[in-house]
Amino acid sequence: MPEAMVDGETITEEEASAPGSIDAIRRRAKSSTTTTGKLAGARIGARRTGAVTRVAAASRLPPLTTDHHRVIVRPGGGLDVRRCNKFKFLQALLLAARLPPTAAEEDIVCTNDTQNIFVISTPSLQTAETYAKVQGIVLMEREHPVSAYVAASGTTSRGVVRGVDADLADSELQRLFVSSHNPTLKGVRRIKDTTTIILLFDGLKVSNYVRCGMLLLRCTL
Repeated sequence: MPEAMVDGETITEEEASAPGSIDAIRRRAKSSTTTTGKLAGARIGARRTGAVTRVAAASRLPPLTTDHHRVIVRPGGGLDVRRCNKFKFLQALLLAARLPPTAAEEDIVCTNDTQNIFVISTPSLQTAETYAKVQGIVLMEREHPVSAYVAASGTTSRGVVRGVDADLADSELQRLFVSSHNPTLKGVRRIKDTTTIILLFDGLKVSNYVRCGMLLLRCTL
Protein backbone atom coordinates (compact mmCIF):
# COMPACT_ATOMS: atom_id res chain seq x y z
CA MET A 1 0.00 0.00 0.00
CA PRO A 2 1.28 3.55 -0.66
CA GLU A 3 2.42 5.58 2.31
CA ALA A 4 0.49 8.74 3.23
CA MET A 5 1.52 11.67 5.44
CA VAL A 6 -1.23 12.99 7.75
CA ASP A 7 -1.36 15.78 10.31
CA GLY A 8 -1.73 14.86 13.97
CA GLU A 9 -0.35 15.18 17.45
CA THR A 10 2.41 13.29 19.25
CA ILE A 11 1.15 10.13 20.99
CA THR A 12 2.74 7.52 23.22
CA GLU A 13 3.70 4.04 22.06
CA GLU A 14 0.84 2.53 24.09
CA GLU A 15 -1.66 4.90 22.50
CA ALA A 16 -0.31 4.09 19.08
CA SER A 17 -0.77 0.37 19.78
CA ALA A 18 -4.43 0.76 20.70
CA PRO A 19 -6.79 -0.70 18.04
CA GLY A 20 -8.93 2.41 17.96
CA SER A 21 -5.95 4.62 17.18
CA ILE A 22 -4.75 2.34 14.40
CA ASP A 23 -8.21 2.34 12.80
CA ALA A 24 -8.43 6.11 13.02
CA ILE A 25 -5.00 6.59 11.43
CA ARG A 26 -5.87 4.15 8.65
CA ARG A 27 -9.14 5.92 7.96
CA ARG A 28 -7.42 9.29 7.81
CA ALA A 29 -4.68 7.91 5.58
CA LYS A 30 -7.27 6.37 3.25
CA SER A 31 -9.20 9.64 3.15
CA SER A 32 -6.05 11.57 2.24
CA THR A 33 -5.14 9.07 -0.47
CA THR A 34 -8.67 9.18 -1.87
CA THR A 35 -8.63 12.98 -1.98
CA THR A 36 -5.24 12.96 -3.72
CA GLY A 37 -6.54 10.39 -6.21
CA LYS A 38 -9.61 12.49 -6.95
CA LEU A 39 -7.47 15.58 -7.57
CA ALA A 40 -5.14 13.63 -9.85
CA GLY A 41 -8.13 12.16 -11.69
CA ALA A 42 -9.62 15.62 -12.11
CA ARG A 43 -6.35 16.91 -13.58
CA ILE A 44 -6.18 13.97 -16.01
CA GLY A 45 -9.82 14.49 -16.97
CA ALA A 46 -9.17 18.18 -17.57
CA ARG A 47 -6.18 17.36 -19.78
CA ARG A 48 -8.24 14.88 -21.78
CA THR A 49 -11.08 17.38 -22.17
CA GLY A 50 -8.60 20.02 -23.28
CA ALA A 51 -7.08 17.66 -25.84
CA VAL A 52 -10.51 16.80 -27.25
CA THR A 53 -11.38 20.50 -27.44
CA ARG A 54 -8.14 21.27 -29.28
CA VAL A 55 -8.75 18.45 -31.78
CA ALA A 56 -12.33 19.61 -32.35
CA ALA A 57 -11.15 23.18 -32.90
CA ALA A 58 -8.46 22.04 -35.33
CA SER A 59 -11.02 19.95 -37.21
CA ARG A 60 -13.33 22.88 -37.93
CA LEU A 61 -13.47 23.94 -41.55
CA PRO A 62 -13.68 27.52 -42.80
CA PRO A 63 -17.18 28.63 -43.84
CA LEU A 64 -18.11 27.19 -47.24
CA THR A 65 -21.02 27.96 -49.55
CA THR A 66 -24.07 26.27 -48.05
CA ASP A 67 -25.71 25.32 -51.34
CA HIS A 68 -22.57 23.56 -52.62
CA HIS A 69 -21.94 19.83 -52.59
CA ARG A 70 -19.00 18.73 -50.46
CA VAL A 71 -16.60 15.97 -51.36
CA ILE A 72 -14.23 14.46 -48.81
CA VAL A 73 -10.96 13.24 -50.33
CA ARG A 74 -8.65 11.20 -48.10
CA PRO A 75 -5.25 10.39 -49.65
CA GLY A 76 -3.51 7.15 -48.74
CA GLY A 77 -0.10 5.61 -49.24
CA GLY A 78 1.47 7.75 -46.53
CA LEU A 79 0.63 11.04 -48.26
CA ASP A 80 0.57 13.85 -45.68
CA VAL A 81 -1.83 16.69 -46.49
CA ARG A 82 0.27 19.16 -44.50
CA ARG A 83 3.48 18.48 -46.40
CA CYS A 84 2.38 17.63 -49.92
CA ASN A 85 2.27 20.14 -52.75
CA LYS A 86 -1.42 20.99 -52.72
CA PHE A 87 -1.45 22.51 -56.21
CA LYS A 88 0.12 19.40 -57.73
CA PHE A 89 -2.27 17.20 -55.74
CA LEU A 90 -5.30 19.02 -57.15
CA GLN A 91 -3.88 18.83 -60.66
CA ALA A 92 -3.41 15.08 -60.21
CA LEU A 93 -6.94 14.77 -58.83
CA LEU A 94 -8.47 16.60 -61.81
CA LEU A 95 -6.46 14.41 -64.15
CA ALA A 96 -7.63 11.23 -62.40
CA ALA A 97 -11.24 12.47 -62.47
CA ARG A 98 -10.85 13.43 -66.15
CA LEU A 99 -12.13 16.90 -65.40
CA PRO A 100 -10.82 19.90 -67.37
CA PRO A 101 -9.67 22.89 -65.28
CA THR A 102 -12.66 24.88 -66.57
CA ALA A 103 -15.02 22.39 -64.89
CA ALA A 104 -13.52 23.23 -61.49
CA GLU A 105 -13.40 27.01 -61.77
CA GLU A 106 -16.23 27.47 -59.25
CA ASP A 107 -14.92 24.80 -56.87
CA ILE A 108 -13.40 25.67 -53.49
CA VAL A 109 -10.82 23.41 -51.85
CA CYS A 110 -9.55 23.49 -48.29
CA THR A 111 -7.64 21.02 -46.14
CA ASN A 112 -8.12 19.54 -42.69
CA ASP A 113 -4.65 18.67 -41.47
CA THR A 114 -5.96 16.98 -38.32
CA GLN A 115 -7.99 14.43 -40.30
CA ASN A 116 -5.57 14.42 -43.27
CA ILE A 117 -8.27 15.19 -45.83
CA PHE A 118 -9.10 17.59 -48.64
CA VAL A 119 -12.60 19.07 -48.68
CA ILE A 120 -13.93 20.13 -52.08
CA SER A 121 -16.97 22.39 -52.30
CA THR A 122 -18.59 22.44 -55.73
CA PRO A 123 -21.93 23.78 -57.06
CA SER A 124 -22.27 20.85 -59.46
CA LEU A 125 -23.58 17.51 -58.19
CA GLN A 126 -22.25 15.85 -61.32
CA THR A 127 -18.76 17.21 -60.62
CA ALA A 128 -19.01 16.08 -56.99
CA GLU A 129 -19.95 12.56 -58.04
CA THR A 130 -17.08 12.55 -60.55
CA TYR A 131 -14.62 13.45 -57.78
CA ALA A 132 -16.11 10.70 -55.60
CA LYS A 133 -15.31 8.05 -58.21
CA VAL A 134 -11.55 8.68 -58.03
CA GLN A 135 -9.72 5.78 -56.40
CA GLY A 136 -6.11 6.84 -56.96
CA ILE A 137 -3.83 9.57 -58.28
CA VAL A 138 -0.28 9.82 -59.60
CA LEU A 139 1.73 12.48 -57.78
CA MET A 140 5.41 13.05 -58.51
CA GLU A 141 5.52 9.82 -60.52
CA ARG A 142 4.19 7.83 -57.57
CA GLU A 143 0.78 6.22 -57.27
CA HIS A 144 -1.33 7.01 -54.19
CA PRO A 145 -4.68 5.41 -53.33
CA VAL A 146 -7.50 7.86 -52.67
CA SER A 147 -10.80 7.45 -50.83
CA ALA A 148 -13.42 10.00 -51.86
CA TYR A 149 -17.13 10.41 -51.18
CA VAL A 150 -19.86 13.04 -51.30
CA ALA A 151 -20.59 14.27 -47.77
CA ALA A 152 -24.14 14.24 -46.48
CA SER A 153 -25.93 17.59 -46.69
CA GLY A 154 -29.08 18.81 -45.00
CA THR A 155 -31.25 16.94 -47.50
CA THR A 156 -29.42 13.62 -47.40
CA SER A 157 -29.21 10.81 -44.87
CA ARG A 158 -26.74 8.06 -44.08
CA GLY A 159 -27.29 4.38 -43.47
CA VAL A 160 -24.95 1.57 -42.48
CA VAL A 161 -24.74 -1.95 -43.88
CA ARG A 162 -22.46 -4.51 -42.22
CA GLY A 163 -21.04 -7.80 -43.39
CA VAL A 164 -20.34 -6.85 -47.00
CA ASP A 165 -17.55 -8.84 -48.66
CA ALA A 166 -14.25 -7.02 -48.04
CA ASP A 167 -12.89 -8.19 -51.41
CA LEU A 168 -15.42 -6.17 -53.40
CA ALA A 169 -13.81 -3.17 -55.10
CA ASP A 170 -15.35 0.30 -54.74
CA SER A 171 -16.49 0.27 -58.35
CA GLU A 172 -18.24 -3.06 -57.78
CA LEU A 173 -19.95 -1.71 -54.65
CA GLN A 174 -21.26 1.24 -56.65
CA ARG A 175 -22.62 -1.10 -59.31
CA LEU A 176 -24.27 -3.47 -56.83
CA PHE A 177 -25.84 -0.84 -54.56
CA VAL A 178 -26.53 2.24 -56.70
CA SER A 179 -29.18 0.85 -59.03
CA SER A 180 -32.87 1.05 -59.83
CA HIS A 181 -33.52 -1.37 -56.95
CA ASN A 182 -32.43 1.37 -54.51
CA PRO A 183 -33.92 4.50 -56.14
CA THR A 184 -33.04 6.95 -53.33
CA LEU A 185 -29.47 5.73 -52.90
CA LYS A 186 -26.90 8.28 -54.15
CA GLY A 187 -23.56 6.81 -53.13
CA VAL A 188 -21.71 4.15 -51.20
CA ARG A 189 -18.30 3.87 -49.58
CA ARG A 190 -16.47 1.33 -47.46
CA ILE A 191 -14.98 2.16 -44.06
CA LYS A 192 -11.28 1.44 -44.64
CA ASP A 193 -10.74 -2.31 -45.13
CA THR A 194 -13.74 -3.44 -43.07
CA THR A 195 -16.97 -5.12 -44.13
CA THR A 196 -18.97 -2.04 -43.08
CA ILE A 197 -20.48 0.12 -45.81
CA ILE A 198 -21.82 3.69 -45.53
CA LEU A 199 -24.80 4.48 -47.78
CA LEU A 200 -25.86 8.00 -48.76
CA PHE A 201 -29.59 8.43 -49.38
CA ASP A 202 -31.39 11.32 -51.04
CA GLY A 203 -33.82 12.88 -48.56
CA LEU A 204 -34.30 12.31 -44.84
CA LYS A 205 -35.50 8.70 -45.00
CA VAL A 206 -33.19 5.68 -44.74
CA SER A 207 -34.45 2.37 -46.14
CA ASN A 208 -34.63 -0.52 -43.68
CA TYR A 209 -33.43 -2.92 -46.37
CA VAL A 210 -31.36 -2.36 -49.51
CA ARG A 211 -30.48 -4.51 -52.48
CA CYS A 212 -26.87 -5.49 -53.09
CA GLY A 213 -27.15 -7.28 -56.37
CA MET A 214 -29.40 -10.26 -55.60
CA LEU A 215 -28.96 -9.92 -51.83
CA LEU A 216 -31.40 -8.07 -49.57
CA LEU A 217 -29.42 -6.55 -46.70
CA ARG A 218 -30.44 -4.87 -43.47
CA CYS A 219 -29.64 -1.14 -43.33
CA THR A 220 -29.40 0.71 -40.00
CA LEU A 221 -28.75 4.28 -38.89
